[in-house]
Amino acid sequence: KATVSVLNCGGRSKMGLDDVGAELTAKTRDIGDAARRQWRRTSDGAKLLLMTSAAVHVGFRVPRLRPFMYRHFAMSWRNTVQGRRWHTLGTSVFAHDSFLHFGFNCYAMTAMFPYLQSSMDRRNKYLSTSMQAAAFIAVAGVAANLFGLMMAMAIPPLLVVSSVGMSGGLYAAFAVVTQSHPHIQWQLLFIPQPISSETMLTCMVGLDAAGLAYLATGGMSLIAHHVHLMGAMTGLLAHNYILPKRHPPTRLPFNLNRFWS
Repeated sequence: KATVSVLNCGGRSKMGLDDVGAELTAKTRDIGDAARRQWRRTSDGAKLLLMTSAAVHVGFRVPRLRPFMYRHFAMSWRNTVQGRRWHTLGTSVFAHDSFLHFGFNCYAMTAMFPYLQSSMDRRNKYLSTSMQAAAFIAVAGVAANLFGLMMAMAIPPLLVVSSVGMSGGLYAAFAVVTQSHPHIQWQLLFIPQPISSETMLTCMVGLDAAGLAYLATGGMSLIAHHVHLMGAMTGLLAHNYILPKRHPPTRLPFNLNRFWS
């Protein structure tokens, strides 16, 4: 009887493991199907940014390539200006040295990309609105990096800060989205209440301003707060002076528009 009981338990355990395996397989298949559907819905411009960033990120994950990647894909005063590697103003936009950083930026980019695309020039005969939006994020990222280096000249502690990632360009994109779609509600992880674009941009700028003040006093941070702020400024300037006047400027809570409207 004891033997039969053990065998029966083993049979039940095996059946339980089979059920768990089948459930995991089904969930994996569902996730894969959802990812394929999302990829098909993603516009060509967003796909180009995703694939470029993914290719560069793979380079950072290869130990033998990592010194080369930091020399040619990281923006800092020492590397870019003193080392005369000016190309890092652009290459650093697509560089992410951790998977978390890469994943968060790609998720944020795909979430706001359709709204940014709606602000592009539909009459452009050479580039689709999707490719215009991708070009805007890349160029705005370069501009944010350049303005960040100029700010570092005025605030010496920033000279040692190294910057990688698409965050500067994404800040610019989000500033444009906030101006053109101020009432969009965003649902953030761990925050049950949706947040409007205006409120979110206000909080982001406030946090980065506090982080910049901390860096300016000699503090250490893994975040290039000055590049984020320059990205937001780039986006606000672009919406007011460069992009098609399809949407009127929005009066933001912190009233940045009064400086140029």
